[in-house]
Amino acid sequence: MAYEKQTWIPYDDNKTEEQNIQNGAVATAERMNHIENGVEAQATKIELKNHLEDKENPHEVTAHQVGTLTAEESSANVIYQVMGKENALFTLRADYSGKIFESLEENVNVAKRSSAGNGSPTRILSPNEFSIEVNQVGYDLIAQEDAIVYNFEAHNDNGIIQVLFQYNVVEILERQLGEKFFKDRGAISLLQKTAVAREIITVINPAVWGYGASGTGNKLNYRVWINNSSWGGERSNSSSTITKIEYSTTDSAANNYISDDGYLYAIAYTEPRTGSVSSVINIDYAALDITIELSAREQIEYMIAANHEENIGNVDNYGTATQAEAEAGSASDKFMTPLGTKQYVSSRVATQTETEGGTSSEKLMTPLRTKQHVDSRMADFSEISVGQSDDKIVSPKALKEASIIPIKISEWTNIPLVSTAEAADNTTPQYRIITFSSGENTCTKVELRGAVRSSSTHNIPSSNYSFNVSKLPSDIRPSQTALVPCGTGHMSFTARGAVTPAGDLLLGNQSGVSFDYAYLDSLTYWLD
Repeated sequence: MAYEKQTWIPYDDNKTEEQNIQNGAVATAERMNHIENGVEAQATKIELKNHLEDKENPHEVTAHQVGTLTAEESSANVIYQVMGKENALFTLRADYSGKIFESLEENVNVAKRSSAGNGSPTRILSPNEFSIEVNQVGYDLIAQEDAIVYNFEAHNDNGIIQVLFQYNVVEILERQLGEKFFKDRGAISLLQKTAVAREIITVINPAVWGYGASGTGNKLNYRVWINNSSWGGERSNSSSTITKIEYSTTDSAANNYISDDGYLYAIAYTEPRTGSVSSVINIDYAALDITIELSAREQIEYMIAANHEENIGNVDNYGTATQAEAEAGSASDKFMTPLGTKQYVSSRVATQTETEGGTSSEKLMTPLRTKQHVDSRMADFSEISVGQSDDKIVSPKALKEASIIPIKISEWTNIPLVSTAEAADNTTPQYRIITFSSGENTCTKVELRGAVRSSSTHNIPSSNYSFNVSKLPSDIRPSQTALVPCGTGHMSFTARGAVTPAGDLLLGNQSGVSFDYAYLDSLTYWLD
């Protein structure tokens, strides 16, 4: 029977799992087996066709059956003859390229220095007496040969400025050749690995590029820690320019340079400070060259193994997470399948209730759930009008509908003053009426302006609790008394203004000081 193509559609988050299965959006066992059967049938046809057309030994008659070597054996034989039989010398360089301060991850080598300034030592220190690691700026300066020096100096009498270079020889070899290199030689402990390193290293060449200065002239000294116990003979540069100083040795003498902890220690230092001339060190570059003897086959084999360890050595043989483990998301020793990943993500999608609640900090939001959350936060007209909620969102449309917008403003009208009051400060006491629209509702506000005073005393007398200024028209009288502070002709005091439901416009002054006049500009009140 010919293969019948199936149709797949995208998964719909708004439908149930059963509805998505029925619609063809889920990879069920039935649909996957349908694909597998079709693939198997087609593969069988192709395999038969290819076998019939195969003229290249389809029945696998071996080379040994006809008395010849296989292609693999021939290639291996040639490789062994060309590069596998004889030993060769390979040189590795270790320096401070890519070194990060206080980290051994990127670069295993360390540089340390003595105290500087007035606290410099007055003798040559041993490796374990150095406690100050060179900072990041220093590492960057000594990481390459570029004539840009790392320098510091001693100011105290007889002070000697010193830099210690620590090269982790064992770790350098292990990173280059892989752990297998040492295991094949039965080296498990650090001391055993150090013994192997001493055996295969034929040339060891620590070097420093720089120069020094002191009261006795220009001189930079360089030495290597020998036999775990003392500094070796001195190598020096007596010029005032950057010069390479090296400490090269071969064969058995090289063994003495590697301490039992797997490190090679080298020190650069200047002559002591004398008189008023400081002891100054200038380091451009530092490096260690190691030459080892291996066959080319061994080197390639170990380098491949090291690269393999670096890339997959930390991958564990974990089991597959169950649905419960996938949804819990807490196991650190399980692998996730695509199905398990989908189950995990689905368990993290917020429900509508969780969405509208807005309190969960461990749920994911789909576009639908985001819309539901936003909709639940939208304020309606009544909430906007009340203006008390601080956890609602206002849309431009709702804001327009609920906003209080002035729709009618009357002309300013003179306030009818009583006979005991008069206008003051070259103003005319007036009022106006402003009508506002708020959605389908309207409201009215009255605003006053101008200044008034007593027509007899020409001021606002002190201790006058309620000086009557006017009897306002009935259409601008409030339903309850409106009270506001009013500015006065006295900069330090205010009066109290009041408008009563009976229409009385009153001013009060109990400050103990008579005011020239009182302003009505702050008197504003709503009528409904």
